[in-house]
Formats: sequence, C-alpha cells, structure tokens
Amino acid sequence: MSYEHELKQHFHKLESLSLALSIGALHVDVMKLNYVPPGPNWYAPPHKHSSYEFHFITEDKGFGSMGNTPFNVEAGMLYLTGPEVVHTQLTDKTEPMAELCLQCQFEIDAIAYFASQQEARQLLTILSTPVNGAVHDQFGAIPLFFACAKEANNSYVGHYSLIRCLIAEILLLQQGLSEVRS
Repeated sequence: MSYEHELKQHFHKLESLSLALSIGALHVDVMKLNYVPPGPNWYAPPHKHSSYEFHFITEDKGFGSMGNTPFNVEAGMLYLTGPEVVHTQLTDKTEPMAELCLQCQFEIDAIAYFASQQEARQLLTILSTPVNGAVHDQFGAIPLFFACAKEANNSYVGHYSLIRCLIAEILLLQQGLSEVRS
C-alpha cells in the first residue's frame, strides 16, 4: 500500500465525522476536513464558497489564485479563502502537491457573554482580512491535522472530543496570520 493511499485511508474516517464545536461564543460548523493526495493532473477550477476554506500544503508544490492574483504554494504553506472569494488551484506536474483542507462556517452566539462575543468578533475580523497569497505554517497547524486523522483512525474513547479540540487549536493558530499580513 502506498504512503498516499495509507494517508488517504487515515483521513477517510476523519472525513466521515460530523463535526461542530464552539470556541467561546464562536460556533464552528465543519463542512469539510479532508486530505487531497498528490496527483499530476490535480486541478480545482475557479470557484467560491459561502464559507471559509483553509488550505494547508503538505507535499511538493503547486499554484493558486484568489481573484486575479496568482501565487505559488509549496510544502509547509497555507492560505485562506474567505466567503465569496473566487479561487483556484493547480498542482505542479513534476512535483505534485498534496493538501489538507478545512472548510467551515462561523456564527457568533448572540446570548454569550460580551467578552466572549468580542473575542469571537476579533477572530472573525482576522480571518476575514484578505491575504492574496500563501504564507508559511509558522504556527504549526499542519501537524494538528495529522493528529486529528490519527485520533479518528484509533477511535479511542474521547477521540471525538479530542478532534474537536485540535480543530479549535488549528483555527486559533490562524490568528497568527494577522502578524504575517502586517
């Protein structure tokens, strides 16, 4: 069995989970959490979502664009597309990229404590500030994806709760993107 096939099998269990969580007053509905293995003809034509989509490149390289802004991606990089942002992806033919993808929608709890609502709004402001390109995963989110897949595959008691905690950590680490944007 190839490494890519084995990795895809690990993520298959994770992809089948229905995941929703809260980070303080921020409700997170995870719509997609998957692994896209490398392939020389991998292409995602221009499209958009009503949700946020986090793209984490785990292997080799490729190309992306947001709107009319093209950029290169390589292993260890990430980029975020916000709601209604047209984006596309294309793998490099000789060194095809692999990607981890987290797609989710956010909603602020209207009856939560004010401080918790304020923190949720701050995080959404950071995630909604456009970056037309990819940045290095200097905050360590990529290994957390693999930890999610491992937990789903092992299915020990508490794995569902632990996966939700790991996803919350992945999302909270993205506030570091505001430092990269500056």
